[in-house]
Amino acid sequence: IGLSEEMVNDSFAKFINDYQLNSVQIQFLETIKLFFTQNGRIDPGKLYDSPFKNYHTMGIEGVFNEQQADQIFEIVTGLNQIHQITG
Repeated sequence: IGLSEEMVNDSFAKFINDYQLNSVQIQFLETIKLFFTQNGRIDPGKLYDSPFKNYHTMGIEGVFNEQQADQIFEIVTGLNQIHQITG
């Protein structure tokens, strides 16, 4: 059902290497990765809802700047497309 942990980690590797992330940002990304490995996909709109609101009341926009958030949405969209093809 879910995507492989390796595939999900590889998808986020460049993003993680490009930015010096703080612990909250890392935890946020780990939560996204968990969704993909368990469910195979995530609705991008969920990044504004619980459990992501646990990190900041504004969800992704409170944790990452606009450029970073845009890149995360691109990664999420790409992984969702992979799941749609392979799922």
